[in-house]
Amino acid sequence: MVFLGWIVLAVGAGLLGWSLWATLRDNPGRSVPYNRRPEVVPRGTILWRSLGVAMFVLSAVLLSTEYGPWIVVLPLGVVLVGFGAIVLHNRRVGQAAAE
Repeated sequence: MVFLGWIVLAVGAGLLGWSLWATLRDNPGRSVPYNRRPEVVPRGTILWRSLGVAMFVLSAVLLSTEYGPWIVVLPLGVVLVGFGAIVLHNRRVGQAAAE
């Protein structure tokens, strides 16, 4: 089950990464909000994001039997990387608008 947990975690991270990349790609000159939908939502990204989060929860359950409850920090770390990507995107948009 541990091997399956790592596979599910990797696939979930890939789905979330692809969803975020597509959203940032389709909003090149627009700021992407943190707590609501962006102006342009690429087709399929909400489904991929939902599946990615569900896989994160499943991976935390599968891996917690071997590694304990602290394994939940790993999926949260991946989510923080996504927030960092949004911060960088919004900063670039703000700098381009100021010029």
